[in-house]
Amino acid sequence: MEPIQINPLDHNFPSKLKSAYPNYKLVSECSYYSIFQAESQTHGEIHTIRVLNLTSESTQKNYDAAATLFIQEALYIANHVNNRLESVIVESFEIDNKKIAFVTKPYQSLSSLKQKQSTRLSLDLEKLLKDIIANVSFLHSSMKLGNLSIDANNIYSFDDANSYFLGDWGVATPIQTITTPRTSAETIGLSSEIRVPRTAAQEIHKLAFLALELSGLSIEDYGELLEIKDEFKYINYLEVIANKLDKLRYNKALQNLIVRMLEETYYADALTKKFIEKRSESIKLQLRNSEIMRKSLLIKQEEHLSPKMIFEIYEQIFEAAKAELAKALTNTRTGNIFSIKAKN
Repeated sequence: MEPIQINPLDHNFPSKLKSAYPNYKLVSECSYYSIFQAESQTHGEIHTIRVLNLTSESTQKNYDAAATLFIQEALYIANHVNNRLESVIVESFEIDNKKIAFVTKPYQSLSSLKQKQSTRLSLDLEKLLKDIIANVSFLHSSMKLGNLSIDANNIYSFDDANSYFLGDWGVATPIQTITTPRTSAETIGLSSEIRVPRTAAQEIHKLAFLALELSGLSIEDYGELLEIKDEFKYINYLEVIANKLDKLRYNKALQNLIVRMLEETYYADALTKKFIEKRSESIKLQLRNSEIMRKSLLIKQEEHLSPKMIFEIYEQIFEAAKAELAKALTNTRTGNIFSIKAKN
């Protein structure tokens, strides 16, 4: 991950770690902790440092709960990432007057990796899916946490290990049910070996679409999935997706896993349905803007276009701009503009 700014944040850093890593740089901030990058004075290696944010809303509201979750995330990484890597630097873990931090070997978010690579990401997509599915299943079954953040900004990969994990558990919300899924009716089968709680349908569906994006397929290749209302047509179109993945030389096991994820979570519950409808509108906008952009390039390249076609293109651009403005105004009235600013 490329450092985005220098920001000591002395009030959050434990004292010993501050001495061991004097030149730490802020990489990113999550809902209740910050991620830094620094060179170890002892090892001479670049490490990633995760520090509990004492000023975050959740930490100030309930310090004990935030600190507990922070340590649970650290333990999960230590237990589930390739043990040969010794991902967590145990001797660097520190608690100092409510300040908590732990150090790991360097890792990066998928979005950070995408920024560094102009071509398709070089990653083990099948391993990524299995690792994140296991992570999601653990959070739903054992931690009773749902509404997880499934996107390229919140999935991480260690630089020296073929291991992936989900970050920022603080954005999750408690699942209403308190029982652990035990029967097949309470779980979704993604393969002969992989089953996940039915409550995780929304996350699995999001992960499947992220996998399509990471695979190298364009939004035009899979956007139609979110346009199809008929279930029979939807299932049939999954064969088209499998064929496109096959042309990209992905193995059958991965093809089957992605198709199964899309098939089994299709309208699995009300939350997934709501997500699909919202995502569909987003895909429509992206497809429309993509087509407008393509036509705009024709004008710039001085292609032979009739005056009528040029007028239609500019009209579409104008309509798209009006739609974006109306959306922004709506977000402002409902207060969503603050969440947009926070993301930016």
